[in-house]
Amino acid sequence: MIHATSLTMFAGGLPSKDAIELIGATFVPVGTGASEKVVLYAKSLHATAIHCTPSYAIYLADYVRREAKMDPRELGIKKFVCGAEPGAGIPAVRAKITEEWGARVTEGLGNADMVPIIFAECQDQSGMHYNGQEYVYNEIIDPESGEVLPIETGVSGELIYTSLERECSPLLRFRTRDRVTILGTSCKCGRTSYKLRCVGRTDDMLIVLGVNVFPSAVRDVVSSFYPQMTGEVQILLDQPGPGVKPPLRVMAEVGTEAQDQATLQKKVEEKIKSVLTVPAAVQLVPAGTLPRFEMKGQLIRKLYEER
Repeated sequence: MIHATSLTMFAGGLPSKDAIELIGATFVPVGTGASEKVVLYAKSLHATAIHCTPSYAIYLADYVRREAKMDPRELGIKKFVCGAEPGAGIPAVRAKITEEWGARVTEGLGNADMVPIIFAECQDQSGMHYNGQEYVYNEIIDPESGEVLPIETGVSGELIYTSLERECSPLLRFRTRDRVTILGTSCKCGRTSYKLRCVGRTDDMLIVLGVNVFPSAVRDVVSSFYPQMTGEVQILLDQPGPGVKPPLRVMAEVGTEAQDQATLQKKVEEKIKSVLTVPAAVQLVPAGTLPRFEMKGQLIRKLYEER
């Protein structure tokens, strides 16, 4: 497994190495910003899996075509383990990575201040199971009022952690700022732990006409038009959030199969309105216009100067 995320001494780096080796896999440390090495090691070591952000999985496919002059599928990667940002659990984003690589995509969730990857998907892939009951006590709260919410299907709120056995810097009711939705409390795989999906960061949330909007949700809507759209988006902000004057300004890349762009633009705006209940002004740009990211994707572009 090629490890294409941070290798620093934080909770997500070295524990990932230990976990990969404990299941009998060969750990190939690359880190971020080294796509040439990823391709080299994938070819020379016949790597079958990559651990990275979903943004990087998409970026790397473009890099392989452009720089290595290869179809990404030729590298033989069979699985992507993704995390650090919402995306791998978004159906359209997951489908795009799978189509590009011919690989299975699973999602994990953790927190550098408390635990490494403590939520992960089973083969059913219907949400990330909680796998750390003996080490961390979890709660879901309303991010505005702090009210504790029941852990049951359909509940959405902020995930908070309390350490149970940690001796170094134990944390009590630590707010992760991760906005999650409970997808179920049972599963076909037999596990009885609840499963969830991270829908965004509460500190990234925008408010349009009183409606909470997460940038990842906008990307989800736009990605549903793939291959007419590449799925790459950026939300343009003229002033600091979270309040945004309507319409929500969205820049989105047109895919190679797009034909009537005026009609496509209208359809995307209508779907954002239908799904997210907020008006949007979508600006279509050619494929390759928006930046790609080797680490976490930046879905918001600030057009104002921060003081």
